[in-house]
Amino acid sequence: MNNKGTTVDNPLIRLPTIDSGRLKNNKTSMIGLLEIDVTNLREQIKVLHKQGCSFSFTACILKLLGDTVSDNQIVQARLLTDRKLVLYEDVDISISIERYSNGIYFPFPLIIRSVNKKSIKEIDTEIQNEVNKKIDTQIDLFMPEKPKSGKILLSLFFMLSSKLRVAIIKIMTRTPMKAKKTIGTVGFATVNMTGRLSGWTLPTKNPYSLYIALGSVNKKPVVVNDKIVAREMLNMTAIFDHNVIDGAPAKRFMNDFVSRIENTIIDINKK
Repeated sequence: MNNKGTTVDNPLIRLPTIDSGRLKNNKTSMIGLLEIDVTNLREQIKVLHKQGCSFSFTACILKLLGDTVSDNQIVQARLLTDRKLVLYEDVDISISIERYSNGIYFPFPLIIRSVNKKSIKEIDTEIQNEVNKKIDTQIDLFMPEKPKSGKILLSLFFMLSSKLRVAIIKIMTRTPMKAKKTIGTVGFATVNMTGRLSGWTLPTKNPYSLYIALGSVNKKPVVVNDKIVAREMLNMTAIFDHNVIDGAPAKRFMNDFVSRIENTIIDINKK
């Protein structure tokens, strides 16, 4: 029996996640666990795919999220002071994608700017273009098209101690506009969407006023018109910063978002 563990390198891409977990904030979170009927949405996607329209379920949800947040701007607001909030016109959603390098897939944060002003097709194309960029080193995961000087600075940043990195991140996100530029305005994650297991994702720490996490999609018995039928149900978690938003507007946002998901007619070119 071998009781010795094996030491391996933790990818650089994990450091921002580790650092963000060490950031102290005074947020009080409200968490909503939802089940959303996506049967009609997924059926529309299947039909459009057969017609030659290529786009992802995630891109569709991102577009609906961007439009809903745009109509409920308070959910992505940030505190300027205890008495002042900053509202954003644009919805900049931070998502995680995977990039391939040297036989390994690495998660990578991508901010999609002005989601509320883009079409589903534009969002999907932007994601796919980022996923398919050529990656030679781990630094390229962060900035594949940046000049060499920028990559050198980023390499030096990762050589700093955790305390210094966290201090720099705090400076970069100190004001609402700096935070928007650095991390976007809304957090978004997908976990186990195509898996067999049913459940919710619950991110314990995040720097956003609104964070949406998609869990699994599973067929479940649901009562529709007094009949029990099988429907495809999406597990979704919505986390709100209670310092920014109260329960009533958070409820209105969730009702609006759920209604759009369940009742939308997909137009992949509509902005």
